[in-house]
Amino acid sequence: MVRDRETPEKRSETTQYLENLIRYANAPIIVWDASLKITQFNNAFERLTGRAASEVLGRSPEILFPETRREELMELIRETTAGERWETVEIPILTADGRIRTVLWNSAAVYEDDQKTVSSVIAQGHDITERKQAQEELQRAHDELEMRVQERTLELREANEALQAEIAERIRAEEAVKAERKRLYDVLEMLPVYVRLLSPDYRVPFANRLFRERFGESDGRRCFEYIFS
Repeated sequence: MVRDRETPEKRSETTQYLENLIRYANAPIIVWDASLKITQFNNAFERLTGRAASEVLGRSPEILFPETRREELMELIRETTAGERWETVEIPILTADGRIRTVLWNSAAVYEDDQKTVSSVIAQGHDITERKQAQEELQRAHDELEMRVQERTLELREANEALQAEIAERIRAEEAVKAERKRLYDVLEMLPVYVRLLSPDYRVPFANRLFRERFGESDGRRCFEYIFS
């Protein structure tokens, strides 16, 4: 008799304890039943969405999702009523003022006494909006830096190619000058007269064969040193 009287009290106490735990938990918590109606919506979820529990209780969870993804996300809700569990599932939540919060969710099914029929589903969320935004900002900064590195690399490659082309052109020009000078010297070598070339400081960079036979090698000397010693 005593046990029979205490059982309902204990159940009521446990139910009240769980309701208070859900209501005052720091994490957003929501409960929906097998008919896909919201039955509990705690204070943390009210703060997250800017919606009062009285606005959402008895309504479908779809009111919490962005319109473009409602069908997809409601399919996830339906799967939980068949016993599927969420483990860190990322779901966008639509706030009362139209903003989108990114929340990671874990869920668990509550079963009837037969332990087969799902009576309701409880889900707890973790708001990662700021972390997500920081990651996106970091990714954008990384992508921008990568793009700048690629642009700079391309600029350096183009500059290097231009420099190499300029060097090659100078080498070709120098080779052309050397070839032209050689042709000139070859002609001067064959002339039957004395020929010498003078630099601005009167040195003799070239003397033809006939001149060298008469005066010897110039060895870089000035003209008067070369000829008159």
